[in-house]
Amino acid sequence: TNDDIAMGALLWCRERQLAVPEQISIAGFHGLEMGRQMIPSLASVITPRFEIGRRAAQMLLNKIKNNDLNHNTIDLGYQIYHGSTL
Repeated sequence: TNDDIAMGALLWCRERQLAVPEQISIAGFHGLEMGRQMIPSLASVITPRFEIGRRAAQMLLNKIKNNDLNHNTIDLGYQIYHGSTL
């Protein structure tokens, strides 16, 4: 996930004595729990991945069963975990 890469960037900065967030800001995407446990805690966008998968499967099954696909946009929202890396 993107959070994995962001955590790697955070460790890379730490190895090179780059102060996060004073000298550089880092944010991820997916809101992994591991990122919250890092020091400093990783800022991240939290997406409803389970619900996205459930809705996608539901739409696929509907398409297979009825040959009908609803083309409406579905907004499942997101949350922002501010962490300490911004």
